[in-house]
Amino acid sequence: MLKRVFISMFAAAGLVAAPYASAEMQGYISGGLGFNAVNGDVVFLGLPGGAGGGVVGPTPPPVNTTSGKSNLTGQIEGGVRFPYSDNIIIGIGLYINPLSLDADSINNIPDAFSMTTKIKDLKGFVGEIGWKLGPSTVAYGKLTLNQARSESAATLNAVPSNLTANFSGVGFGAGFRQTLADNMYLFGEWHHIDGSEVSITIFDHGTYRIKPQLTTGLVGAGLTF
Repeated sequence: MLKRVFISMFAAAGLVAAPYASAEMQGYISGGLGFNAVNGDVVFLGLPGGAGGGVVGPTPPPVNTTSGKSNLTGQIEGGVRFPYSDNIIIGIGLYINPLSLDADSINNIPDAFSMTTKIKDLKGFVGEIGWKLGPSTVAYGKLTLNQARSESAATLNAVPSNLTANFSGVGFGAGFRQTLADNMYLFGEWHHIDGSEVSITIFDHGTYRIKPQLTTGLVGAGLTF
């Protein structure tokens, strides 16, 4: 439902801005490097008997933790921008993060259980509105609709298992661009994504839930054409 709302919002914004998109429309492509923090509220719900003990015995209480991993990251983005007025610039684009991001690690649950989780194939749709602070400087805010894949590698009593689940999320951010030449600029930005909860059954003995939150800071360069 939330995804449809955001898609409708972006579509409506495009229809409103369409009359202003003229010959001044410019395509752009950019790339940046920075750091990413992946945080999440993690819950492990074991069945009776513990994480690996079958169904005999008392039901263990939920194990609640807050994960936190930092990553060196990168991003590629492309799209179009056009002036809405003398001082306002509208942008629409797509981005992809080609790197694997460490998200979580669990190794303190009994019965020789451990699991690491990574986030891969992070990508999204970007809607942006910018304000000219000067002839060469633009400050902007952005809304994003994002999707990624959560991959977990678990081991229970030396038996491995690989688990995969897709998740989506909405994001927001802010940044600035500084033009260096007619078709080249530098940028710096901050972007936060609030992901949907991922729920995975582990070895048929329990459920692992993580609600990821990704915060990224980037600096980079772009070209317009």
